[in-house]
Amino acid sequence: MKARTTLILVLVAAVLAVFALLTQRAEEAGQRIAAGPIFPDADWNAATEIFLRSDADTVHLRKAETRWHVASDDDYPADTLLVRGIFNKLEGFDRRHRVSTNPDMQATFEVADTMGTEVLVRAAGEPLAHFRIGKNGPDFRSQYVRPVGSNEVFQIPEYLRSTFDPGRATWRDRGIFSFDRQQVARLVIDPLEGEPYTIERRAEDDQFQITAPETLAVQRNPVESAVRTLSNLRCDAFPDTVPSLAEAELDPPRARVEIHLDDGARYGLDIGAEVEPARVYVRRDAAETVFLLTAARLRTLVPELNTVREEKPAEESAGSDASSEAAAGAAETSSGEGAATETPSAGASAPPPEGDVPADDQ
Repeated sequence: MKARTTLILVLVAAVLAVFALLTQRAEEAGQRIAAGPIFPDADWNAATEIFLRSDADTVHLRKAETRWHVASDDDYPADTLLVRGIFNKLEGFDRRHRVSTNPDMQATFEVADTMGTEVLVRAAGEPLAHFRIGKNGPDFRSQYVRPVGSNEVFQIPEYLRSTFDPGRATWRDRGIFSFDRQQVARLVIDPLEGEPYTIERRAEDDQFQITAPETLAVQRNPVESAVRTLSNLRCDAFPDTVPSLAEAELDPPRARVEIHLDDGARYGLDIGAEVEPARVYVRRDAAETVFLLTAARLRTLVPELNTVREEKPAEESAGSDASSEAAAGAAETSSGEGAATETPSAGASAPPPEGDVPADDQ
């Protein structure tokens, strides 16, 4: 009986909690919350600092002049796409998404003072926005947000966790190269295997061709694929620890590609040793930063000569085979005619059969 009574009490408490929550939402819905930004005085263009904190990680982003840096990671340039994503999300923080003003519900939404992810955006030391991100909404595509110091909780109809995640693998700028691929005039490629070679764009028809070690036609697809990838090259990761350049086989490099543009600009990529899992060390020219690229991408970035030069057309090859067969047939015919010429005529005397003796000798 005691167990049954306990179960009934638990069910009654759950029903009452749900009823209280629904009543709270109904009351707030009746208030006709006006649309407007949650942080109405914030000028996101004036922001100079962003702090992202969780129990396990802290990220500090700092703006110096026009460029954002990861202050918590040796002031390395920050990924501008990630920083822009933060402000894009903040612009969608609207008051009409308020779902609660009850302080007792903060733990339920996981936005209490010690829960979730804390976000602080400042301008010249003054806070523009300070809030906590809690758990997902019922649709798993929204998340609860509470401004610090307020009892208001908002259900923002966007997934925020990945945008504000301080535990992200890196906030660093993963860019290696960025240039206009239409301006590429020459590629100098020293592949992992095989001889170095040079590809240049012809002025008369704007097409690429191999110019060294000899002049050869190229296959269009692999060359254009290499140029397209190099023109917006981003690393896959950064190494946790960087060995010496000699140990990483970057000085001298195992392979290298140079890109020369019409305006005289030059970009170089050194390729070093392969490390687990199936990645290689690379660096931009003689820069200090070492990146990691997936080893499989090297087939595109530094292809071997025999994979880019144009093969003999199939029609030409078939014609050559046919010509060879015709020549072989002509030779056999000629040989047969010569043999027929050497055959004795029907009227010629044949030597006597072995063992027969002419009548005069008998």
